Amino acid sequence: MKFVCLVLCVVVVVQGAFSPVIEQRVADLMASMTLEEKVAQLLIPVNFSLDDIKQKWGTTGVGAIYIDTTGPNLDVRNSMQSYFISNSRLGIPIEWVQEALHSGGVNGTIYPMPVGLSCTWDEDLVTRVHQAIALDSRVWGASRTMSPNMNLYVDPRFGRFQEGFGEDPLITSRMAVAAVKGLQGSLDQDGYYNFSSSIMSNAKHFAAYGITQGGQDGTVADISERTMRDIFLKPWQAVVDAGVGAIMPSHNEIAYNGIPAHGNKWLLTDILMGEMQWEGLISSDFGDIQGLQGYHLAESTEDAAVLGITAGVHMDLGGTSYPPLVDAVNEGKVDISLVNTAVHNVLYTKFATGVMDEPYADTSLLVDLDTAEHRNLALEAAEKSIVLLKNSNNMLPLDASDYSSVAVIGPLGDDASSLAGGYTEFGANIITPLEGIRNFLGTRYPKVSVSYAQGANVMDESTDMLAAAVTLAQSSDLVFVVIGDNQDTCQESWGGRTGDVTTLDFPGGQQNLLEQIVAIGKPTVVVLVAGRPKTFGYMNSVLDQISALLVTWRPGEEGGNAIANIAFGLSAPYGRLTSSWPYSVGQIWGPAHPYWQKYRYYDDQLYTFEPHVPLFPFGFGLTYTSFTLSALVISPLTVPTTGTVTFSVTVRNTGSISGSTVVQLYIADRVASVVRWKKMLYDYKRVTLDSSQSQRISLSVSVEDLGFWDASVSYVVEPGWFDVWVSQDCIDTGLTGSFLVSA
Repeated sequence: MKFVCLVLCVVVVVQGAFSPVIEQRVADLMASMTLEEKVAQLLIPVNFSLDDIKQKWGTTGVGAIYIDTTGPNLDVRNSMQSYFISNSRLGIPIEWVQEALHSGGVNGTIYPMPVGLSCTWDEDLVTRVHQAIALDSRVWGASRTMSPNMNLYVDPRFGRFQEGFGEDPLITSRMAVAAVKGLQGSLDQDGYYNFSSSIMSNAKHFAAYGITQGGQDGTVADISERTMRDIFLKPWQAVVDAGVGAIMPSHNEIAYNGIPAHGNKWLLTDILMGEMQWEGLISSDFGDIQGLQGYHLAESTEDAAVLGITAGVHMDLGGTSYPPLVDAVNEGKVDISLVNTAVHNVLYTKFATGVMDEPYADTSLLVDLDTAEHRNLALEAAEKSIVLLKNSNNMLPLDASDYSSVAVIGPLGDDASSLAGGYTEFGANIITPLEGIRNFLGTRYPKVSVSYAQGANVMDESTDMLAAAVTLAQSSDLVFVVIGDNQDTCQESWGGRTGDVTTLDFPGGQQNLLEQIVAIGKPTVVVLVAGRPKTFGYMNSVLDQISALLVTWRPGEEGGNAIANIAFGLSAPYGRLTSSWPYSVGQIWGPAHPYWQKYRYYDDQLYTFEPHVPLFPFGFGLTYTSFTLSALVISPLTVPTTGTVTFSVTVRNTGSISGSTVVQLYIADRVASVVRWKKMLYDYKRVTLDSSQSQRISLSVSVEDLGFWDASVSYVVEPGWFDVWVSQDCIDTGLTGSFLVSA
């Protein structure tokens, strides 16, 4: 077996190296299985009643059952488990598979969605959050979760933007590895998970799902093979190396060869299992094997099943597409070795995660999932995920003693579901912004009144509530405007459900509400609750009237308390953007989107009416203090292709209070054999300092990581000069330098 020592010095058995102990158990079981029983293990029924599942597969069993917020309770699940163990010939238990994107089960703690967690730039925090999610998931009987979502979301119109870790491959790699480590924990020397505190991570969606056409879900990834390899596959190699247990292919077509991921042998077999040396489970997304018919690649369900198993998909989430594999094998359309490989990986997963040895959930543990310890962790994560985007004249932090009346205005000011976001297992008490502000002031400044007015709707432009909101703002000393996206305007869009959008402006009557309130001139804090970057109407002109602007993303159950703690200075802003905020949708993935620019001959072109810079750049985030960087030292200045370069800088807190910043290392290849990106992130380090304190820190890059896929699609590290920026966001010049990679 292969071992790797991670950051916390925990020894982890990497999934890619199979345990001889578990291998023998799998081999013994497979030797007794019929073809029908093998194929049944590849099924994950969805949208079947429990009676239907018993009737269809009661004697053969199934591989797993997918569960969500409407799924059966633990007693019913245990009863189902008992039925399959007792009635199927071999008594193979079923595996319970669930979503756990940012919560681990009904009544469990709800943490910030991944887009917010990424803005912490704090891998240790992400690991701790996912350790807690794993605990809640295990209590609910799950042994595998469809998480993390690793797509690089470069188009914020996409409703699933909130599910990922931003637009950058390095951030996504580190956050995804941290999530996998938290979910899976330490495997023992024989390759077994901890059956009570860890859960297999099923990362999704492989690959390039986050690059869309028109911001719509499931559209073609129209990128070159070089871009796919240079950018979109990097996070996947990182989680493969970290030992992720399972991988889910993406919904979309890969334009390189015109084949959707679920039928794409080049992507799954040649790249993932071949070049990337992946040996684990590949589990389909819901209905995507059947979906190959929708792509007009398969005429029948059997044809679709043949394409899926041949491409390398081991399990059928949906359970309707792989049953014809029995006939396909018997007719010689599919080699039995493909089915055997798939069954092997399903059974290996069940043995490793404890399904075979401890198939029943302990109902006595289902008492208080949302513990005080977990709520405190949710509060920490929510506070650290909030990004301060604007703070004119140091309006924040607020001194509550200066105000006698506070107004909370906006349709999201008292909307719990908008703080949770998609793929949420509800049940825990979610603190809204209104409740959080009342909690903070009520315990410290009880004489301050806090009033609420909705002011507008999210889904329509009705002005029926506008006058009351304006009146409340006029009569208050301080105003919080809480606007953004609700559940319906930013979520996975499928089956008639909306979530993708054509504009980043505020939906419904929120833009008008914002303009009316800020025009009053009262001290106003604008709080964005959103799953994506937002724009602020025509030319973003209302931004000039906003003094304080916070984006909270989907902050989870402690979001309201976190907002109040940041606004009133109990905690300091910590977050920094992991995606550029375009000035308008016309900038998306274009030349004014600074993080996705390549060198070009005409490099001085401007838009006619809009600026050529983003609204807020990647890496940006304000604090309640200020920092300077100085004394950059690059060592060595000349390095061989096998070497490492270190960048040392002095970070100083020049403000009057303690605070935290993220020092970011950007590098560009000055001359290359193909057109390269102007600037990419290669390392970063979070630094927390007291007032006037300074610290010498080092960033580094392996020269091997500076390589790229050339015109012949070969990975090369070319000698030459590389330019360097050490800064606090991607357009900040910061400190500059260069080094030479020698031949």
